[in-house]
Amino acid sequence: MPTFPIEDMFNLTFKLEREETEPDTAGGRTRIGWQLISDNLKGALDDRCGNPQRSGGVISLETTVYAVYCGGNEKIAA
Repeated sequence: MPTFPIEDMFNLTFKLEREETEPDTAGGRTRIGWQLISDNLKGALDDRCGNPQRSGGVISLETTVYAVYCGGNEKIAA
């Protein structure tokens, strides 16, 4: 177990925005802009999570390329 707080690993500052959409006439959604969530989010970036997922012999082509880690008290949920 590490003896240091995990926040010591948060060596980056992010600007975090969420896509804003509205329903369109075809039944989908159209992007109308971006909502600022934080312009000073302290965190860490992990780029080792892009492994393809295998399920029932099929490899998924959609993978997560990066993960951002931040404090649990940040209000970043959709």
